[in-house]
Amino acid sequence: MNRVLFEAGELQKPLARSDPRARHIIKVLNADVGDHIRIGIIDGAAGTAVVQELTPDYIVLEPEKLNETPPPLLPVTVILGHTRPIVLQRVLRDLTTIGVGHIIVTHTELGEKSYFLSNLWQQDAYRAFLVEGAAQAGCTHLPRVERARFLAEACELVPPRDTHTRFAFDLPPATPDIDTRIVPSKYPTGFVAAFGSERGWTENERQRLLSSNFTFRGLGPRILRSETAAVCGTMVLLEAAAFFA
Repeated sequence: MNRVLFEAGELQKPLARSDPRARHIIKVLNADVGDHIRIGIIDGAAGTAVVQELTPDYIVLEPEKLNETPPPLLPVTVILGHTRPIVLQRVLRDLTTIGVGHIIVTHTELGEKSYFLSNLWQQDAYRAFLVEGAAQAGCTHLPRVERARFLAEACELVPPRDTHTRFAFDLPPATPDIDTRIVPSKYPTGFVAAFGSERGWTENERQRLLSSNFTFRGLGPRILRSETAAVCGTMVLLEAAAFFA
C-alpha cells in the first residue's frame, strides 16, 4: 500500500484501528502522532496527512496537502474472459496497478457460467481489489469495469477502432501459425487487448474476434496462467506503443 486511499468524506471521521488501512499505518508505516503519510481521495486528489490522534480504538488523520495530481489512467481497454473469481480478483488488482482505464469481464464459451453469481459481484465487492491496485500504484484513479453476457456483447463495448488498435491473445496450441511478434508502433490513441478464460477461446470466439477487427498475437510457446497472460500481454503492448518512453 504505497498510498492510503479514502472515499470522499472519510477523512473527516476517525479511522477504526480494525480497518486494514489503520493496521497498515501503524504496523507497516510505524506512524505515530505527528507523522506524515501519503494519502489520496479515490478518483480525486492526492497528497499527505498528519496523524493527529492515536488511541487504542481509532486514528485521527488531518489532511495537510491535497495538491498532487495523480497520473491519469491509460487509454487501454482489456477484455477478460471470466476466470475463477479468486483469480479474477488478482487480475483486477494488477491491471489497476498498471493503470488500465477500462476493463470488460465477459462470459466465454469455455468458462463457468455461474461465475457472475459469485460474491465478487455482490454489492460491487470487486471494487475493493481496484482500490488495492490503485493504492499499490500510489495512484487514486480506478478503472471503469463493465460486464458482458458473451463475447459479442463485449466487442460492442470497446472504443472505436479508429482510436484503439485491437489485439487478442490466444493459447499457443490453439493457433500454431500465429504471428507472435508485437512490433513497436504508435497506436492512434490506445489499444484493446482481449484475453480468454482459463481454457482460452473457442473457434467460434476466434472468428468473432477476427470479424471485430482484432489481430491475434501470442506470448510465446508456453501456456501461461490467465493472470500472467493478462498482465504480461498488456505490459508488452504498452511498451510496444511507447507509453513508457
